[in-house]
Amino acid sequence: MNIHIIDDNKDITDAISLFAESQNHQCTVSNDGRKRYDRIINEDFDLILLDIAMPEFSGYDILSKLTDKGNFEMSKIVVITASNLDGYASGKIEALGIYKLVRKPLSLEALEDIFSKFV
Repeated sequence: MNIHIIDDNKDITDAISLFAESQNHQCTVSNDGRKRYDRIINEDFDLILLDIAMPEFSGYDILSKLTDKGNFEMSKIVVITASNLDGYASGKIEALGIYKLVRKPLSLEALEDIFSKFV
């Protein structure tokens, strides 16, 4: 499976990619949302793990641009966050058609569960 991990925390992207690669998945990692938006659109990823709270160009910004694009398959996105989102914000994100909203810290079991849905 081809996974794109977007999170401003390098320790998180390193840990997730190390685990994913140990499960024989291919990973692309980005710690800057703005630089990777085009890659999301132009490359075929099976799964995108997207942090919602990033500086300068957040996961919200990426989701907004993808929604504006209109033809992107939002169901391949799992939003990951350490933020304490209220019910309104969570509902708004989920209403976009993402696969799932997951709270950090991510356990290995949670990652395995997510990966199993896309293989």
